[in-house]
Amino acid sequence: MKIKTVPFNHNYIPFTTNIEKRSFAIPWEKNDFLQFLQDPTCFGLVALDEFDRVMGHVMCGVEDKEVEILSIAVHPAFRKLGVAIELMSEVILVCLTNQIPTISAHISPSNKNAQNFFQKMGLKHTKLVKNHYNNTGDAIYFTFTFPAPNAETIKNRDYF
Repeated sequence: MKIKTVPFNHNYIPFTTNIEKRSFAIPWEKNDFLQFLQDPTCFGLVALDEFDRVMGHVMCGVEDKEVEILSIAVHPAFRKLGVAIELMSEVILVCLTNQIPTISAHISPSNKNAQNFFQKMGLKHTKLVKNHYNNTGDAIYFTFTFPAPNAETIKNRDYF
């Protein structure tokens, strides 16, 4: 299946809110996405299939040379097809292109699928953040920092 990623914009909000509702107990709502679009420190990507159906999305915030994954979700019909990996690959490309050395995410301790996914993508469990979710629960903080490039890694394109 061909997956293409495009920048998130207001046209995708009905689809991303639907995916959020199918994916999370406390999903992002329309107003959350509208606020996200107003924030100049944020960017989002949407994964589309060959028929331009929205398969998934990733929403990110950039602060202090770090990209934080704020939300990543895939529609149930498109799970296990590499959509989330494609979205994360694009986030990694954004980081490398803009010399942003760190990717992070806060994950609920009960969300084992997300924990496994981020570990598969190379992020490490760094610490437990108490009451991260507005006093409704803790979060596990995952991070990945790209190695500082040197002549050898640049020559071999060995970034990971």
